[in-house]
Amino acid sequence: DLATDLLLLDAGVLSTTRSVGVTRAMRVASIVARFPGGPSLIRSRLTAGIRANSGNGAWLTEPVAREYTDPLLNELPAVAKMVARLADAREPETVEQWLPRVRASVTVLVGGAPHAIGASADELALVRRIPGTFVRHVGGVGHFVHEEAPHAVVGAVVATRARRGVAVR
Repeated sequence: DLATDLLLLDAGVLSTTRSVGVTRAMRVASIVARFPGGPSLIRSRLTAGIRANSGNGAWLTEPVAREYTDPLLNELPAVAKMVARLADAREPETVEQWLPRVRASVTVLVGGAPHAIGASADELALVRRIPGTFVRHVGGVGHFVHEEAPHAVVGAVVATRARRGVAVR
């Protein structure tokens, strides 16, 4: 009831937070990080994953990669526990039950370049159950729409405000 508009960046609606693969990876990373060279190995793997899920990885410089990876590495045990708790959490209602009650306008920007993470067809199908949902595919970009095509994000915000009749400066 508090939000009138939602902008999702390469994300749909998950029917569950359970991800055995992510939970396992976080546990292994917590162990690997304790060994000499472990944090560097984890950082390089994370950076490679980010690059693989980008349509154009030119934005991913070393300083930017550190901004993405260092917070995770600095808090790895806590992040691993949080991911495990999310995987084990059970919601009182299914997503399918509460989606029809969403009254906010939803815009989803989906990276059009091939990438393994991000909004799946099933996730997009769930979010499309919300009346008035707009799904826009942004060509040439992957999962990191905000990094690869910030103009598309700004354009989506401007378009949403315009639909609401809000002046854009």
